[in-house]
Amino acid sequence: MATRAANRAIATYLFQTAGLDEATINIVIGGLKIDTPKRILSITSEQLLTGEKITVGNAVNILRLQRFINLTLQDVSGPPSSLEEWKEKITSAAFDEFETTRIVAEPSTPANMPVSRTHATETKLPTINIKVGDYPSFTGRHDDWYSFKAKFSALSRLHGNKAVIDFFDNADPTETAVLHGKKRLSDTDYDTRVRSVFAILEIRTSDGTAASLVTKHAASQDGALAWRSLREYYDQDGNRDVYEIRCRLELSQLRLEYNSPGGFNRYHDTFFRLVKQIEECGTTLSDREKRAYFVGGIKDRDYASLKDSCEKDSFNETIVRFSRKATELGKMSGPTRRQNNKVTRNIKPSQASSRPSTPRTNGSGENNLSRLPAAVWQQMTPEARRGFIEASRKAKEVS
Repeated sequence: MATRAANRAIATYLFQTAGLDEATINIVIGGLKIDTPKRILSITSEQLLTGEKITVGNAVNILRLQRFINLTLQDVSGPPSSLEEWKEKITSAAFDEFETTRIVAEPSTPANMPVSRTHATETKLPTINIKVGDYPSFTGRHDDWYSFKAKFSALSRLHGNKAVIDFFDNADPTETAVLHGKKRLSDTDYDTRVRSVFAILEIRTSDGTAASLVTKHAASQDGALAWRSLREYYDQDGNRDVYEIRCRLELSQLRLEYNSPGGFNRYHDTFFRLVKQIEECGTTLSDREKRAYFVGGIKDRDYASLKDSCEKDSFNETIVRFSRKATELGKMSGPTRRQNNKVTRNIKPSQASSRPSTPRTNGSGENNLSRLPAAVWQQMTPEARRGFIEASRKAKEVS
């Protein structure tokens, strides 16, 4: 039988294998009395969290070590008896490989999600293979945040990680990171998904300033906390207002000229991209506003008669009619280079006014964020106008 000192040496080695630092190991062995391999294999989450002597992240690592040892020794007649034998069976490299396999393989598709007993008769989701490379990357630019957030959230939910990224949204005010940590300890599947989300975020933010917000949770491999850190930093009212005003300004300056590259298709796609970006900020544009933006930006005189005749059409009807007109004119994809050069040579002075104008500035060379076309302003509701003015004010304060 191993002596007390030998058991403590084995426990110390095992905790080092799991990545615990010296101070935490001293607390676990000396304070919590988890000083033998047998006690490591029998410890529970409640015992680890009693008195909150160690962090939730370290508690999670100890329970992972417990699972790893059980899996490694399941085909062995008995546990090793000496430190040397433990070192042969349990290594840091094997533990790291075990954790990497669990992170990548277990939450691979929605089909791997546990099925609720109360919904067992529901139609199962089809198996969908999602790779890490399918997730968008994020360098930390504030203007890219809302697009990244929408795409990452959608893919995470499809990947089966909805519970992780939505945990702090759904939590009551009294629920804290400690309760989240307890869930990780009690729910193996949830813990695996938390680590999966962290691994994905760590990879997709590695090339920019946002990486620091993710890697500060590296010790606990906590994707839910990393996602919350990103949202707390980038989902600020000032940042959102600046982004929305810039998108509105870009939308108000969008033009479809007689010789615009890409023709109607590019104009149409750019328009709906900007609308989507504005609405990702939490603002819903009315159909009247969208129609005013869309029709107001079309400066090609070939569409002049249609602009006059579609004033009473709905937004969707307007889009369809302009699409048909573009097809009739052969301008869906814009003019060819030869056609473009010919038109440019034959341009008349009276057509010069239809070219894009230089955006007005506020005297300092910057775009005036609060200026919108009169046609758009007239279509906005009083509430939307007040909201836009307030957002413009906040945006100027931030910028």
